Amino acid sequence: MDLGSIFLGLALLLLVALVVARPLLDGNRARDRQPGPAEALLAEREQILLQLRDLDFDHTLGKLDEADYAAQRAQLVGQGVEVLKQLDALGLSLPVVAPAPAGDEVEAAIARRRQRAAPASSAAAPVAPAPPPTAASATLTRTCANCGRKALAGDQFCASCGQPLPTAGDPAQVQG
Repeated sequence: MDLGSIFLGLALLLLVALVVARPLLDGNRARDRQPGPAEALLAEREQILLQLRDLDFDHTLGKLDEADYAAQRAQLVGQGVEVLKQLDALGLSLPVVAPAPAGDEVEAAIARRRQRAAPASSAAAPVAPAPPPTAASATLTRTCANCGRKALAGDQFCASCGQPLPTAGDPAQVQG
């Protein structure tokens, strides 16, 4: 091995080491960068909102009595007002959005789903015919008071709509 190939190998090794180490060195600089005043205030605002949500949840569960809850909530709301004033002074305006309960999103999705399905089901949907009587069924059959479908003698609930069936002794619902 001659001296030139050794220097070339060392130069390539040094170059590869610099390429590999560069992201590690740049990562330290990015991590050391201090957030601006607006970023710090927005982070503080989010932290206060999370603390308020947790405080309300703990109060709902009964972990806090009324006096402690009121004092802590007033303190957090006061801190939030100060942060919002500082954000306004910087010229940042945040939209005021009232948080919707989680159940409202689910209910809205169900309503949208039902509206999509409504045009298809608005046409007269045929009622499934009752199964033919078997040897196990009695001669008298009952009908569902909700949907009118005939039920077998041993049924306690309607097979079509799930409503409880009237008792066998109810003469208004027993047909011969």
